[in-house]
Amino acid sequence: MTAWNDFNDAQQQQSFDLIPKGTLAKVRMTLKPGGFDDPAQGWTGGWATRSFESGSVYLAAEFVVLEGEYARRKLWSNIGLHSPKGPAWGQMGRSFVRSSTAPATSTPRTTARRRPPRGASRASMSSTASSLRPASTSRRTAAGN
Repeated sequence: MTAWNDFNDAQQQQSFDLIPKGTLAKVRMTLKPGGFDDPAQGWTGGWATRSFESGSVYLAAEFVVLEGEYARRKLWSNIGLHSPKGPAWGQMGRSFVRSSTAPATSTPRTTARRRPPRGASRASMSSTASSLRPASTSRRTAAGN
C-alpha cells in the first residue's frame, strides 16, 4: 500500500480549461458568513469577514455556474466593504453589488429600490441588503474578469 504522502502513483487531476474572459454565464451567488459585525456600519448578522492581516472587511462570495458548457464550475471573489487604506475597496464592492443586482435597464423605480428607505439607520440598511444572500438568486455575470 502506498503512503498517503507519496503522490507518484496518484491519478491525474481532471483538467479544466479556463472560462474565457467575457463569457456570460448564469450563476448562483452564495455569501459565506465571516462572523464580523459592526452595527455602526450596518454590518450585522455575521456576514462580513475581517482580514487579520490588513484589517479590510469584505463579503466572501462563491459563484456556481448554473447552466451551459461551464455548468457546476465555481468561482470565488471578495466583495469589499472597507479598507483602512482608503475608500477605494469599499467603492469597488458597492459598484459590484449595484451592477450585480441592477436590471439591464435602469428606471426610476429600479433606482429607488436600490436606496434605503428615508430615515433608515445604517442598521436597518443591512436588512435591506439581506436580499442579496438567498442561494436561489441567480444573475447573468461575466465570468473570468
